[in-house]
Amino acid sequence: MKFSIDHLSKLALIKINSEEKSEIEKRISALRALLKDLEGIELPEEAIVLVPEGLHEREDIPEQFDSGAILNGFNSVKDRYIKAPRTL
Repeated sequence: MKFSIDHLSKLALIKINSEEKSEIEKRISALRALLKDLEGIELPEEAIVLVPEGLHEREDIPEQFDSGAILNGFNSVKDRYIKAPRTL
């Protein structure tokens, strides 16, 4: 992939000085090296599946509340729905 930091800075409408340019070049070359290493990794043909062990039950108790009391606190209610202005 060919790119130019000057071209990218113009596209992003930012100005960079020579110090920033050299720092960006170092980071991009390090990123390219990392991506090159990742391309060489071969994945197994079988999917890796991790299955959790043990029981997975909720320990909390759901709260019980009177929804009618909550709805009475609103100014405009139709059936069991809160009426609000339309938004676009």
